[in-house]
Amino acid sequence: MPAASLLFAAVHEGRDAGTLADVESAYAFRVRLLRDPGLRQRLATNARRLIEQRYDWMQIGQRFVSLVEDVASRPGRGGKWS
Repeated sequence: MPAASLLFAAVHEGRDAGTLADVESAYAFRVRLLRDPGLRQRLATNARRLIEQRYDWMQIGQRFVSLVEDVASRPGRGGKWS
């Protein structure tokens, strides 16, 4: 598992990301993942939920539309109020 994935997993498990900064901590976390199927399942479930919430095209589109509407409604931004 790449180091970035380990940090991501640790953060979403509620641990301080700094705890995996050294080789021993990263190794220990990998071993823990191998030995704990429940932890693997929780991390997988949480990762999927996070991806669906933040990176789903429908969610991205809704956030973009909200942003455009907000900017367009401000006076002096190149809209009809300029």
